[in-house]
Amino acid sequence: MARQPIFDRKMNVRAYELLYRASRSAASAGQVDEPAALATMLVEIGLDSLVGGLPAFVNVPPALLHSDALRLLPPANVVLELLENNKATDETLRSVKDLKAMGYRLAFDDFTFDESQLPFLDHVHIIKIDLLGVPMDQLERKMELFQGRKLTLLAEKIDSEEQAVACVRMGFHLFQGHFLSRPSTMSKRTVSLNRLALAQLMVKFLDPDASLEEIEKLVASDVTFSYRLLKLINSASVGVACKVESIRQALMFLGVARVRALAGLLVMTSMGGKPRELFVNAMVRARMCEHLSRQWRLKEPEQYFTLGLLSVLDALMDMPMEDVLRELPISDSLRAALCGAESESEMARVLQCATGYERGDWDAVEHAAAHEPGSSEAYKEAVEWSAAIVQAEAA
Repeated sequence: MARQPIFDRKMNVRAYELLYRASRSAASAGQVDEPAALATMLVEIGLDSLVGGLPAFVNVPPALLHSDALRLLPPANVVLELLENNKATDETLRSVKDLKAMGYRLAFDDFTFDESQLPFLDHVHIIKIDLLGVPMDQLERKMELFQGRKLTLLAEKIDSEEQAVACVRMGFHLFQGHFLSRPSTMSKRTVSLNRLALAQLMVKFLDPDASLEEIEKLVASDVTFSYRLLKLINSASVGVACKVESIRQALMFLGVARVRALAGLLVMTSMGGKPRELFVNAMVRARMCEHLSRQWRLKEPEQYFTLGLLSVLDALMDMPMEDVLRELPISDSLRAALCGAESESEMARVLQCATGYERGDWDAVEHAAAHEPGSSEAYKEAVEWSAAIVQAEAA
């Protein structure tokens, strides 16, 4: 099970699409076509742990549309996403009407403006249009079909900020795609010096050779930062047994590695001007990479937290990763994994597994994991941990 965020025009996350594959041999992600899959979603994982109270888009192929198992999902918490292989037969439209009468919100996936799909327009609330399936130069003209209809329009497979802006202009309300993890086209000279300074500070915190005294001095140099770090350390998400009242205590109780990781995380979240979900992605990747490195018994697991956290720096800085890292003092192995120079290294495999879950790319996950255990548990724990960190920071 993985999730992909769905954004509004202000780049706030409004929902998540859940991507699920019932088995290793299943052909594609996203198709929840067995009652067992729904049981996993509801019982073993839990909707709330994946989406944190936001609506969950659940893919509905024909076999599931007519199944009583679908009615187990709570109408208030899900959007049922009819896959494009649902044909507008009398039986299908009856099932759609029944679900709508029960209070379910309905979306139609991969709408291509084909005449066979038009009957669904009168019965669903949301239309999803795949930008890879409908060329951008044709889309604006085709959008006239929706005039006068009370439909929410969702553009998916958006791979750049430019595409997102174009879709806003055309009247889309919601947006989905990998554009968050891609840097905008900018020259190096336009990068915020403040962001670069914060990135350099983050790397100092994450330096495995930094001593206890050096970390303490770095934190103590900013009173506000010290307060935020102590508040986070004393939150339930970190799990300290007793109240910590100083950075020195934190270093003694948690160890230098954990305090370094939390301090680096706080520095990253101080870099403004980007959607919050980018920082959530960084936290999930960092925690999952660290978890996998321990699960797979790899050396220096603390370095894997750094790996996940730094993996979004290109999107954060709007620069190619190679240019960002040129300014930062990190190890050659970390640099190679982040730049994709060593695709089969242990670090590269762990990062590929984490980003594969993020995108629902199960082929990448299987290649990276190479039959190693624990990837699904690591992802679930990382999502829950990042949600707890966000909550602790907001408190």
